[in-house]
Amino acid sequence: MTAVEKPELAVNRGEQTVAGALNGFISHAATGFVGGACLDIATAHFNGGGYSLLADSLDRATGVRLLLGAEPTPPESRRRALRSGSATDEGAKQDLICALDACVAHLYGLDEDDLAVVYDTFSETVDYSACHAAVLSHFRRLAA
Repeated sequence: MTAVEKPELAVNRGEQTVAGALNGFISHAATGFVGGACLDIATAHFNGGGYSLLADSLDRATGVRLLLGAEPTPPESRRRALRSGSATDEGAKQDLICALDACVAHLYGLDEDDLAVVYDTFSETVDYSACHAAVLSHFRRLAA
């Protein structure tokens, strides 16, 4: 029996779909282990239409637990003084966001090709090439 490599990153592109990748992973886990497999799923978002795409695969699992995130409680609204330039400089703010995106990509074990797929498929109407370039710059500094 040869092992099928699971995808590192699932996107809706061409013939590939996120639902197809998840169905393959769930079906393999449910049928590939002696006694089946219990699935524990944690997500911040639940969609009935998305569930219907996975329902047949989920039915094959021995058990399924679903943990849904909740809206966070609103933060305390006390006023405080901001440091000079901390939130008022839009360029610095965007640079921090790009640096954070680069850190998250490293934590997920993505490579430069994976980042390209994320930014190329994120939106069909918005051009994220400048953001992608900035994230890639931070990403390369982290890798060095």
